[in-house]
Amino acid sequence: MTKPVVAAPKVTTQEVVAPVVTAPKVETPKVTVTPTAPVSNYAAPSSYAAPSSKVAAPGINEDVPPNAEPGKCYARCYVEDKYAYVNETVVDQPKSIKQVKLPALYKTVYDTVVIAPASVKKYQVPAQYETIEEQVMVTPVTTKWVKGKADAGCLSANPADCQVMCLVEVPAVYKTISKEVLKNQAYTREETTPMQYKIVSKEVLVQQEKYVTIETPASYKTV
Repeated sequence: MTKPVVAAPKVTTQEVVAPVVTAPKVETPKVTVTPTAPVSNYAAPSSYAAPSSKVAAPGINEDVPPNAEPGKCYARCYVEDKYAYVNETVVDQPKSIKQVKLPALYKTVYDTVVIAPASVKKYQVPAQYETIEEQVMVTPVTTKWVKGKADAGCLSANPADCQVMCLVEVPAVYKTISKEVLKNQAYTREETTPMQYKIVSKEVLVQQEKYVTIETPASYKTV
């Protein structure tokens, strides 16, 4: 706080005239008042008792002590103001209340949308055959006698006596035939088609738009 500048008042010396009384005439001295010895307010001697009745003399200024004592001089002067520094807490920013609009809040969520469900298809697979060739025996193995060459050392004149017969084996006789045989049996085949889907996103409202009250307390400072 800045101390205000107070101009010192101009003090003039005035002559104080005592009231006219019946007592012996006393010459009123001149009183010079200086700023270094101010007299604050009007002060009368503590032993002075005001007379029961007193009439102001004509021509005397009424702005004088009402209980002035004869033979005493009184002066009025201005006393300069005195200041002292003190700490004081004052409001720096006053308390404030305001309404604030909060926008609506949204969040992104993801969802699975099925385009086509899973499916199972069944197929009947027929039996499979193949053609093979097979040797089939027509005549089994047999034996037979076969005339052989006569022995050269036979001395009989009868040729029949010198005849040689040999028992030989006749191999089996086979023929080739074609026939179809089962290669794979008939069965049912299943074919599974997986589900078809896609991921989609959408905005979901979380909180409605609203107004809130924000109160800012007052702040103080010391000056």
